[in-house]
Amino acid sequence: IKKDITKLKFKNRSYDYVIHLSGYGQPLKFLDKPLETFELNTSVLKNLLEKTNKNGSFLYLSTSEVYSGINQQNYENKIGNTNTNHIRACYIQSKLAGETLVNIFKKKFKLNTKSVRLCLAYGPGNKKKDKRVLYQFIEKALFKSKIDMLDSGLNKRSYIYVLDAVEMLINILFKGKDDIYNVGGKEIITVKDLAKTISKLTNTKLFIPKQKKNNMGAPNRSTVSIKKYENEFGKKTLLPIKKGLKFTIDWQKELYEV
Repeated sequence: IKKDITKLKFKNRSYDYVIHLSGYGQPLKFLDKPLETFELNTSVLKNLLEKTNKNGSFLYLSTSEVYSGINQQNYENKIGNTNTNHIRACYIQSKLAGETLVNIFKKKFKLNTKSVRLCLAYGPGNKKKDKRVLYQFIEKALFKSKIDMLDSGLNKRSYIYVLDAVEMLINILFKGKDDIYNVGGKEIITVKDLAKTISKLTNTKLFIPKQKKNNMGAPNRSTVSIKKYENEFGKKTLLPIKKGLKFTIDWQKELYEV
């Protein structure tokens, strides 16, 4: 069923498993629709929680941006320090409200609920004109034969390939013993080095400006530790980002019929 979930009339029935991934992950989208973004992570989330059977399980997709403002490795026992007037507050604060709501249902109604702070999943499956930086770099390489960056690319990121992320999400939903988990990559890479890797894989030119420009409040560091996950489920071997980027570039070529 393809509908706007903020306007969807839920039928009078309940479900054994609910996975709430319906939200805006692209900054340009959630900045353009701040009210809808907040609603997706609050009132819509509450409706979905109420539709979950008492013996069922619920998975809520939060974000690593709840750590925004922390310039070191991020663990589940801390959150960032962004204020409510931050440019991305509609996204960050609503995700924190969503996690709180999920925890309320867990404690009050004994639901088996989990929140996952996902950090930059990528790979085949994105739609055309995705404005996230990784896909923009690939799109520029394919159509312009060059990648012209908007800033010096010093921000640090850790990406996780989509299949690795999905496997971790499923394990957490069905077997997780805690209520909040990080899911993300282990390799830490700057945006500049990400662009360099894509440039080499596509044999295109790269232009890096010296000055920094407005980047819509993007965090200086988006990385998470998955030690909690590994302590529970065992060491996780992740697909190297270079290999994952090759698959993603091939997907983009098919998507745009290049």
